[in-house]
Amino acid sequence: MAYEILKALSFGGITVADGGIAGKFLVPSSNEKPLHSKVELTSSSEKPAQKKCVVYVVSGVTTQNSVTKISSITQKVEEESIDSFLSEKGDNFSNDVKSACGGSKARSETDSNLNVYVYQQDQGQRNWIYSVGLQKDWLSDSNVTRDAAS
Repeated sequence: MAYEILKALSFGGITVADGGIAGKFLVPSSNEKPLHSKVELTSSSEKPAQKKCVVYVVSGVTTQNSVTKISSITQKVEEESIDSFLSEKGDNFSNDVKSACGGSKARSETDSNLNVYVYQQDQGQRNWIYSVGLQKDWLSDSNVTRDAAS
């Protein structure tokens, strides 16, 4: 029985000693300075500026060996006026232009605008044409006259 008491006291002493050692590492003493880390949360809710859609009416459209060229930009239609511009045009043409402005069809993209280039046929029914092959940065082409590009 004395042996069992000695065994219990030894085990209890070891447990207390282990707790003291663990406590030494987990609980800072009065002369230790606690570490503080500064956490800053930043908000990424700022959205980049929405690009506006601009429709440019061009003329002098020619295609040779799958290369399309234009001679001039004759009209600039700002985003606020696009619906009015499209109101008397055909449904397919209007849908193509709106899709290009919405990003699901080809268009020329700059830092601030989504540019869509269109033209009206010179002969026949004078249909309005949106063409994927016409969508490039004509504003930077020095061979293109800019009657209404400003």
